[in-house]
Amino acid sequence: MSDARDADRALQVLVEASHLPANLVSANVRSELPRLASGKIDYAALSEQMLAARETSRAVAVSVLDAYAGVFYPHKVSRNDSFVSLGGDSLRFLQLTMELDRLGVELPEGWEQRRICELDIGPRVAASGRSGEIRALPTDLVLRAIAILLVVTHHEMLWPIPGGSGVMLLLVGFSLARFQSGHFLAGYFGHALRPAINVLIPYFLIVAAYGLAWRTIPWASITLTGNFGYAEPERHEMLPYLYWFIEAYAQTLLVFTLVFAVPAVRRLARSQPFAFSLTLLALAVTARFSLPHVFDIGQRQIFTLYWGLHLAVFGWCAGLAGRPAQRIILTIIAAAVLGYLAFWETLWIGTTVKYLTIFAALMALLYLPRIPLPVRLGRLVTLIAVSAFPTYLLHRFVPELLMPQVAGALPAPLFHLLAISGGLALGVIANRAAAELRNLLGSMAMTRATGGRAMAAETA
Repeated sequence: MSDARDADRALQVLVEASHLPANLVSANVRSELPRLASGKIDYAALSEQMLAARETSRAVAVSVLDAYAGVFYPHKVSRNDSFVSLGGDSLRFLQLTMELDRLGVELPEGWEQRRICELDIGPRVAASGRSGEIRALPTDLVLRAIAILLVVTHHEMLWPIPGGSGVMLLLVGFSLARFQSGHFLAGYFGHALRPAINVLIPYFLIVAAYGLAWRTIPWASITLTGNFGYAEPERHEMLPYLYWFIEAYAQTLLVFTLVFAVPAVRRLARSQPFAFSLTLLALAVTARFSLPHVFDIGQRQIFTLYWGLHLAVFGWCAGLAGRPAQRIILTIIAAAVLGYLAFWETLWIGTTVKYLTIFAALMALLYLPRIPLPVRLGRLVTLIAVSAFPTYLLHRFVPELLMPQVAGALPAPLFHLLAISGGLALGVIANRAAAELRNLLGSMAMTRATGGRAMAAETA
């Protein structure tokens, strides 16, 4: 036991001295060190032994702290941190959920608010995933997987299933309420807007790729305003229309930032969070019904912020509706607003399907916090959900760039199936590549830190 305590103390010192995440640092107790014929420490052999021991320990068991440190790299993580205190967002929530599920960790309600030390009870053996085993997944995770499946299928097939992007907007607001509302209400906008970096950097890489291919600068996409109808992809002024969601996402964050930038507004929101949220919802619904008459841009109005902001605010309200009475009030409002849009303002069957799908997703968020699924299906759902954002960015590359030569040679159903499955696969591959890059950078940082300590010791 003394050896274990010594290793823990050494690990803590190394983490504090190197400023590296705990999952990139290891400590072992040894009775003696390997030495060269000259009597000096054999640092090459020591490094190989430590790396081999670390890989072995990773294969057998990994702790909850390791999972947090990997997901939040390069930020320092301690056992007294929580998901929310670390500035967690919906993307990291999905990544961490997948890691903890792989470890067989059963997460209690409200786990994102709990300290890591309350969840981490030491090394865990990865879950077996035996046939027939059931595990409950967070409802928003399942909805995210369903939403991206609907989006990819709709973009390929043009069937009347356009509810995917609407559910994604709903989840934007829900995630903001769940993970970022504390930062908004406290005026910590740097923390509140930090998750946008994970979205906007890949998006601007796509913008740069299109700009290089077109040999022009798509300013409307660079300024994230192409969804307002003044630019055309055909004239290379903006990216294809499907990227409107990224623009709407960024504009939604801007609206929330402007709303909570006023100290008096923050005080009011803190005193009555749900009532204030209903006020925001009323304003967003008013904008939805009035602004299309003021700014008539034709069919492209469905991409504008005012057309979909109320969906994000519905999600925000759902994230703050903690009491049964609040959930009932929100249900009544949603039934009235979304029911009107589905049955009275509808132009075609797709509109009805869209708003009924969004209403069903909202009800699931309000009344069904977790959805039980077989473990293997749950892992597939989690993988799709975690990869939802890169899938959204890249899925059209498969049929439009990689498969146009075979479009006429394959039967239409087979082409559609390959395009849909290929788009999902490309998103999964891109997400995995990003994770591997993050791990590589972490390993390089650890190697540099280890090399620096070895050189210092050798000099001494």
